[in-house]
Amino acid sequence: MKLRNVTPRLLTAVSGLALVLSLVAFLAVFLPVPTTWPPPAPTVVFCVGNALLLGLLTRLSLRLAGFPAPWPLVTTAAAAGLWLEPVSRTLVSGGTGLVLVCLVLWDLRRDERAIGRGLALGVAAGVAFTPAVFILYLLITGRVRAGLTALASFSGTALLVVFVLGRVPDAPQPGALWALGAGTTAAGLWIARRATSPAWAVLAVAATAMLVPAPGRAGTWLWCVPLLAVLFAEGHRRAAAALATFLLARTLWLAAHQGGPGLAQLSWWQQPIASPYPLLGLAVLALAARRGQPPGSPVVVPGPRAAEPAAPSGPTGAKSGGRPAQAAVR
Repeated sequence: MKLRNVTPRLLTAVSGLALVLSLVAFLAVFLPVPTTWPPPAPTVVFCVGNALLLGLLTRLSLRLAGFPAPWPLVTTAAAAGLWLEPVSRTLVSGGTGLVLVCLVLWDLRRDERAIGRGLALGVAAGVAFTPAVFILYLLITGRVRAGLTALASFSGTALLVVFVLGRVPDAPQPGALWALGAGTTAAGLWIARRATSPAWAVLAVAATAMLVPAPGRAGTWLWCVPLLAVLFAEGHRRAAAALATFLLARTLWLAAHQGGPGLAQLSWWQQPIASPYPLLGLAVLALAARRGQPPGSPVVVPGPRAAEPAAPSGPTGAKSGGRPAQAAVR
C-alpha cells in the first residue's frame, strides 16, 4: 500500500521536474547561446532537452487519453514518435513547438482550483499566438478565472517578446481570409464546447488553432501525438494505424523538398497530398462533432483524472476501461 501511494507522487514530481526543464529550454529563446562552451556541449544540451520534452509530451498525451503512463511505456512511445513527420520537423527546427504544446497540455490538465491555472497557457500563446484559441475556450466554458489569468500572462509575454526580441508579428488585413479565419474559430469552439469528452474538446480546439494561423505548417501539428493516443484509447486501432502511416509518409515533401515544385505548380489532386494537414484538422473537427452532445447539456472540462473503478470484464472492458473521466460545469 505504501508503494502504491508513493508511486503517483513520484511520477507527479518527475513530471514537474520535466516541466521545469521545459521552461529552462523555453527561456533559451530569450538568452544568447554561450560562446565559451566547447562545440559538442550545445548539441548535447539540445538533444537531451528535446528528448525530455518529447517524453513529457508523450506522458501528457497518454494521461489525456486516459492511459496509465509508466515510464517504460512513455519511453517506448516517445521513441516511436520520433519518426512522425511533425515531431521530426519540430526537432530539426529547434524544438520550441514541443515546449509550447507541453505548456498547454499541462495547464489544461491542472485542477480547477490550482493557483495560477492558465499562466502557462498564456505564456505559450504570447510566444506563438497559436494557443490563444485555448484562452477563448476557457472563457466560453465558464472558467473565467483561468481564462483571465491566461489573458494576463499572454499580454505580458507578448510585450516581453516585442521589447526583448523586437519581434512584432504582421497584423492580418481584414478581408476574405480574415473572415474565413474568424468563422473557423467560431465553428471550432462551438464543436469543442459540445464535445462529450475532455480529450476531444482539447483536440477540437487544437485543430481549430492549427487551421486558423498556419494550416500548412507541419511543425505545429505536434497535436498528432495526443490524437494518436486518444484514438488508440477508444479502440480505433485501424484509424490510429492509418494516421500513423499518414504521418510517416511525409507526402508534403513533394512541395517542400529543395528543388521540388511549389504547391501552386502541382496538379489539383496532388495539392492535398503535398499539403495534407488542413484535411487532418477538418477530420479532427468532424470526429469531435460526431461526439457532440445536445444543447443544454453540461459543459465538459478537461482536468485531472479522478479515481477510476476497475475495468468491467467481458469484451467491452478493453474499450471502456481506458477512457478519461469527465467533469462537468453547468
